[in-house]
Amino acid sequence: MSDKKLSVPELSALVVLMVEADEVSNPELKERYGLTLTGNERIHLNDLKLVDSRKVKRGAYAHVLTDLGWARMTEELHAGTVPVLPGSAGAMARALLIGLQGFMKRTDHRLADIF
Repeated sequence: MSDKKLSVPELSALVVLMVEADEVSNPELKERYGLTLTGNERIHLNDLKLVDSRKVKRGAYAHVLTDLGWARMTEELHAGTVPVLPGSAGAMARALLIGLQGFMKRTDHRLADIF
């Protein structure tokens, strides 16, 4: 497991990019998920080579999960280190990720097979 800790917004961005499994612009992320990948989070994920970002029309960034990003998400799921967030939304997200982890173990699927 990587020793570089990720913040909840960074992990959230990785999960969203994993689900999208394609390049997604900040306006698309905002519309679909209510989040954007900007500033320190974008720079940190780019520096860790987990996400590739590039400027597209009107100066907006578009992002894609790298091979290292896919590997990191696999590590996070297998290690069970996804942060526990308070409230019902946190419980729902945690339950879905635990269910995904269990499915992957039972069926020997990889994240790239699912997304």
